[in-house]
Amino acid sequence: MSDTIHAQVAARGRRMFPAVLFFAGAAVGIAAGYAFALSGNGVGAFGEDLYQQHKYKLINPLLACNAADASTSTEFRPLETELKGLIQKLTDGSDTIVSLYFKELSSGHQTAINENARYAPASLLKVPIMLAFYKVAESHPEVLKRTLTYTGSVDVNVEENFKPEKFIQPGKTYTVADLIEYMVIYSDNNAMLLLRDAIDDRALSEVFIDLGLTVPTAGDDPDFINVKNYSRFFRVLYHATYLSRESSEKALELLTRDKPFKGIVAGVPEGITVAQKFGERDFTADTGGDDKRELHDCGIVYDPGNPYLLCVMTRGKTSFENLSDIIRKISFAVYGYRRSAA
Repeated sequence: MSDTIHAQVAARGRRMFPAVLFFAGAAVGIAAGYAFALSGNGVGAFGEDLYQQHKYKLINPLLACNAADASTSTEFRPLETELKGLIQKLTDGSDTIVSLYFKELSSGHQTAINENARYAPASLLKVPIMLAFYKVAESHPEVLKRTLTYTGSVDVNVEENFKPEKFIQPGKTYTVADLIEYMVIYSDNNAMLLLRDAIDDRALSEVFIDLGLTVPTAGDDPDFINVKNYSRFFRVLYHATYLSRESSEKALELLTRDKPFKGIVAGVPEGITVAQKFGERDFTADTGGDDKRELHDCGIVYDPGNPYLLCVMTRGKTSFENLSDIIRKISFAVYGYRRSAA
C-alpha cells in the first residue's frame, strides 16, 4: 500500500476518535454554516431529477440547492399537531423523551418536534465511518480491497440488545468493503472497531467538518447530537452532495438491507423500501444501576413518487421494546398522514 493511502487510512498518531466514543458518546456542537448544500426547497427548482428519471434507484442528485433550513412548513402544521398528541399519549406518566425530524425530500417541507434535545448516537455513527472510507476510496479505490484480521480478543457485540444476525469470525481476514457491509447491514460492532482502527483521524474528522458539525472529542457528555443534525448524513447521501453519485447510491443500497431492528420499517407497508440505520445504548452497562436506555432510528422512506426522511430519537427508564414501539407508531402515523393527505 502506498504512503499516500497509509497517511489517509492507517491508524497513526494521536487518535481524536477513540473507539469507545462510538458507544459512550462525545461532545459535538454545530459549526457556523454549511460547507455543503444539505437541503433544498424543491428538486424542480434547484436540481436535475435523476431519481424520477430512474437513472438511480436511491439517490436524487442536486446540481445546486438552497441550504436554508426553515422551521415547520405550513403544510405540515397538522402533522406536527398529530404527532405531538401521539407522543404525549405514548409517554404519559413516564420520563421518556422523544424527538423527531421529518422532511419531504421532493419539496423540502419539514417538521420537527423537540429537535434540540441531544442524545448518544451509538451505532448511528457507523454511517460517518462508512462515508469516510467511501470518500477516501473515490481517489484511492484500492483501500476497499485492503484486508484486516479479526483476532476475537474483544467482542463488543455482547453489549447489543438487537444482536447482529451475521458477524465477523475470530481468526478470519476480511476486506474493508466486506467489513463495511457487516457494520452497516448487520450492525456488527466488531467490524466497526476494525474499521475504526484502520481509518485515519483526519479522514473521519473531515466528514463531520464538511457537514458543518464539529469533531467529536473524548471526555464530555455522551448525549451530543440531535435528530436534525444527524439527518445531514442521510440528506447528503440522498442528494449526492458529499460522495459521488455512485458511492452515494452504494451507501444507501447497504442501508436498505434487512436489519436486526425494524423501527421505521415496521411502521410502513411491506414492500416499501427504507434506507435506515438504528442506534441503541443501555446506560445500565455504564452505571451499573441506572436503567435508562436510548434507541434511535433514522432513514429514508421511498414512498413511491414522494420519498421522505424520518429520524426519531428516544430516551427513558423503560425497555427497548417500549422505545421500539414508540418509533414504530410514529413511523406508522407519518406514513398514514401523508397517505390520507395525498
